[in-house]
Amino acid sequence: MPFRPGPAPAVARRAAVIAAALVLLLAGTPVAPVPTAAASTTTASVATELLRLTNADRAAIGLRPLRHDARLAEIARDRATTLTTAASFSHSAAGGSLVPALAAADVQWYMAGEDLAWMPGGLTGATAALIFREWKESPAHFELLMSNRLNYVGFGAALRGLDGRVFASAVFTESADHSAPSARVGTATRSGTAIAFTWRGYDAPLQTHWAGLRDFDVRYRVDAGAWRLLRDNTTATALRLGSRTRGHRYWVSVRARDRAGNIGGWSPAVSIWVP
Repeated sequence: MPFRPGPAPAVARRAAVIAAALVLLLAGTPVAPVPTAAASTTTASVATELLRLTNADRAAIGLRPLRHDARLAEIARDRATTLTTAASFSHSAAGGSLVPALAAADVQWYMAGEDLAWMPGGLTGATAALIFREWKESPAHFELLMSNRLNYVGFGAALRGLDGRVFASAVFTESADHSAPSARVGTATRSGTAIAFTWRGYDAPLQTHWAGLRDFDVRYRVDAGAWRLLRDNTTATALRLGSRTRGHRYWVSVRARDRAGNIGGWSPAVSIWVP
């Protein structure tokens, strides 16, 4: 089916706001009955699949994955939902400039952009792939998906029950790293009454502004007692504690921090018994 790419990227003085809208034309085509959605296909699963397809293509050309941002996804869902009741299809009809929505969601950004699309045929297992194909075949839209500056994204989709059209929005930002790293305890060993633990952390790379892993906090408890902080801001990945009292279970949990100050949650605790 024919389509018309949207406007070229627009750059503001302080930050860039990129707009690319895909208009799928069905002029003169009769409206088919609204199909029944595939049991396993939802607007949420369409959004998830769009993220997967995007990051698969980014990996194929050596780019880092775009990181899902729940706040951007909420904006994208709202804009797709707005289009289901709009009289026209455009960024203006979806809600206009992204700037107020980003501010309301407390999203820090240097550059932002959006892709829009709609697809007939209701929710099916092919919906996400068809939307992604149309974006991929439009240079203005694919440029956002494959950007070497943008690093966060949220996809949203909404179904118009009247005619079975599925509307999709992809909201992108180039933002400072605000994703917390993760950590987990690896091993717990004992030698006599001495115990030792190892752990590791992971901070998934971003396309830009990646902070990188900095250090760990380590907490410790005996049996079901209270947790106490044993190490703070340590770069070590192992701990040995000697002369533990016999007949007790000793627990360790860790969390990671990146160089931007983002702190992950405490890992599942790992324990060892000293008989």
